[in-house]
Amino acid sequence: MAQKLRAIDLAINVDMSRLGQPEWLKQAERETFKQGDSLYRDLMPDEVVAQLDAHGIERAIIGVDPLEPNPHVLSFLEKHPGRFFLAASMDPNNTMRGLRALEALKRQFPRELVEARVVPFQHDLAPNTPLYYPLYAKCIELGLVCGIFTGLPVKTDR
Repeated sequence: MAQKLRAIDLAINVDMSRLGQPEWLKQAERETFKQGDSLYRDLMPDEVVAQLDAHGIERAIIGVDPLEPNPHVLSFLEKHPGRFFLAASMDPNNTMRGLRALEALKRQFPRELVEARVVPFQHDLAPNTPLYYPLYAKCIELGLVCGIFTGLPVKTDR
């Protein structure tokens, strides 16, 4: 009997409509994802579970804004307990408010919140910029992974 693949998808965005269509995302869609307008829509819990099952993925981490947790994102936890976990998308320019929101989210979802995520290119700040240091310390305090997304796979002329 073959052993079942036990994979975790580390980054699913289920509420893409909130981003709009910034130029960097349109470029990534054209050059990498090639999904057309479907990239910009919100995904439904059962739809994502069907995709995970089709690819042998056991669990997934979905992004959430800790300042304003989207009920749609949180519905994934309710509808499929133990299948989805949360990564709080953090803005280093909003340090104290963001850290308080991160703490509150961890209290509300102690098992489900597993990561704080930063995307340095969105803020034009390198990951070693001191603005990130309080977040890194808070991740240690709360026992969270700190995910650093350094870019998207897009073609460049360089």
